[in-house]
Amino acid sequence: METKHNETATAHEWDEMRAQWAVLNRKLSHEPLVDDRHIRESMGKRTDWIGDKVRLDRAFAPLISAMLIGFYYVNIISLGLLIFTLVVAILSSIIDHRIYIAKYRTLFDKDLITVSHELLRIKKMQQAEFFWNLIILLIFIAWFGYDTSSHQATRSFNDWMPWIFGGAVSIFYAWRRHKKVQCTNDDILRQIKELTEGETSQHASTNNL
Repeated sequence: METKHNETATAHEWDEMRAQWAVLNRKLSHEPLVDDRHIRESMGKRTDWIGDKVRLDRAFAPLISAMLIGFYYVNIISLGLLIFTLVVAILSSIIDHRIYIAKYRTLFDKDLITVSHELLRIKKMQQAEFFWNLIILLIFIAWFGYDTSSHQATRSFNDWMPWIFGGAVSIFYAWRRHKKVQCTNDDILRQIKELTEGETSQHASTNNL
């Protein structure tokens, strides 16, 4: 009789524990295990340098434009190259603002999963932008070199050396900036993956209990 009573009491205790776990599980399913708002703010601060770098590069644009206009007026470069450069510079400034400043400005207002998906799309846009910028840069270097050497009676390989060197430095700088941006993106994506996988595993272990 006493044994039956103990079994009944034990069964009742187990039912209460299951009910408590069920309540806890419902709470966990509606509340994030990690306060991701502070995490997202931290991620946003890690990308601040990207926008600052774009703004710094943009600050030199008027100086470079003025220099090219001066080259045109002293007949060093052609009108075609001047117009090409100014149009490309304006378009590049608009595109850079969109994918390096505007996109990051609102990116981290969303949940971590959405941030991950959006950041992958931003990475693809940045890679495409780098590819096209590289082609445009090569065209500009070749055109600039041709214009500046066309005033000489004879052309030699040495006449092209300054532009080849300048082009190599410009390409290296562009590649270095692009690589650094992608490293920052990849670090953030890796962190989001670790956080979301950790949260999923905690929910799974809670459900198993």
